[in-house]
Amino acid sequence: MLEYVEDLEGALFDSLDAIAKGFAVQEVFWDIIGRQVWVKRLKWVHQKRFTFYSMNSLLEFPRLLTDAQPVLGEELPPFKFVFHRHRARSGAAARGGLSRPLAYIYLFSQFSLKDWVIFNDLYSVPMRVGKYKSGATPDDIAKLKQAVSNLGTDAAAVLSDSTMVELLETKNRAGDVPTFKEFIDWSGRMTSRVILGHTGSSEATPGKLGGEHMARQIRQDLLEHDARALQNTLKFQLIWPWVVYQFGKEKACPNLIFHCEAEGNLESLV
Repeated sequence: MLEYVEDLEGALFDSLDAIAKGFAVQEVFWDIIGRQVWVKRLKWVHQKRFTFYSMNSLLEFPRLLTDAQPVLGEELPPFKFVFHRHRARSGAAARGGLSRPLAYIYLFSQFSLKDWVIFNDLYSVPMRVGKYKSGATPDDIAKLKQAVSNLGTDAAAVLSDSTMVELLETKNRAGDVPTFKEFIDWSGRMTSRVILGHTGSSEATPGKLGGEHMARQIRQDLLEHDARALQNTLKFQLIWPWVVYQFGKEKACPNLIFHCEAEGNLESLV
């Protein structure tokens, strides 16, 4: 049944958008061929089109925001949408994605990167100080200021004999440089730990046995958890409706299994 879905690989990828955002919703387009019903394609719908808000509490399943109900939304029609939730934590579905804990890490790392750039801009080149004598006209001061600025970009300037420019070498405060770098490196390790379950992607040593392989792999238990969650969603929200349309409610629903087991040692097994 799934082999007839247009761009099935893309549909599975869109469902995994729930890992980052907590949930993902796809609209199901059914197609009738003769007396049979098939899934033609799945279309990803942006999370902003849905709400979990109600007058009393947060809802377990989202409601679709429409022109008629732009705040509370409308209930999803049966068998029309596939709602996949990623349970990284308990609570509301919109708060269970990985983007929530990663948001602060990304925000603070960008602040550190900005401060690092400003630090390099201030302390990597000598400070240029222009001095003018008393009685200098505003036009002379403006020309001196322009000349000092050109020393930083063009490394050349034209000055009159009544002005003077000094280049003040700053002492690099070595203690400040590692602070920015260490925080940015720490942010990268924490990001890898949240997404992959380990820090191998940021700490792998080139040429080290198993290091590069570990950097490309997600932790096996996280991989199997994501696969089981997605296969259960597709089973009960896509395959079972298809069975109902085709054969009726009294028929059993087949299982969907993604093969994601860890590679074993075939030699020891033999």
